Parts: sequence; structure tokens; C-alpha cells
Amino acid sequence: MVGALGQLSICITYTSCLQILSSPDCFVPVRRRNRGPPRFFGYTKSQFLDLGVRSTSKIGIICALSILAALGAASVRYMLFIKPEKDDKKKKVDEDLLAEGRAHTSS
Repeated sequence: MVGALGQLSICITYTSCLQILSSPDCFVPVRRRNRGPPRFFGYTKSQFLDLGVRSTSKIGIICALSILAALGAASVRYMLFIKPEKDDKKKKVDEDLLAEGRAHTSS
């Protein structure tokens, strides 16, 4: 008997749900209702956070690439211009010292 009453109540609930869903008043469009997260200047909070993360990562990449380019340019400048000048000056000083030594010993 209890089982029959339980099945009867499920059947009534199921049919009443079908009647409610089949009525045209069930799906009335809701106008001017906040149907999403709050927006600030047309963007959600997560969109603002995404914008911050993107800009921070872009700034970091630009800084890293700028530093690498500056280090590369400095090393090329050292190898092509500064080091040969230093070597030439050192060689000239060594030659001058050797020439002085020869001049003093020969006289």
C-alpha cells in the first residue's frame, strides 16, 4: 500500500511538472535583469584581472628581450672595438719597453 501511494505521488508530481512546463507563461523573457557577474565599465572583474596579467607578462617579456639585446650589443662592441684597441695599446707598450731596453744595452 505504501509503495502504491509513493508511485501515485511521483506520477502526480510528474504530470504537474509537464503541465507547468507546457504552459506558455512558463518561459517569459526577463528584461533588465542582472543575469551575469557585476560589470565595471563594461568588463567583469575577471576580465580586468586577465588584462592585468597580460600587460604584466608583456612588460616582462619586453624587459627581458631589451636586456638580452643590450647585453648582446655590448659584447659585440667589446669584441670588435674595445678588445682590439686594448691589445694594440698593450702590444705598443711592450714594443716600447723592449726598444728602450735594446737602446740602453746597445750604448
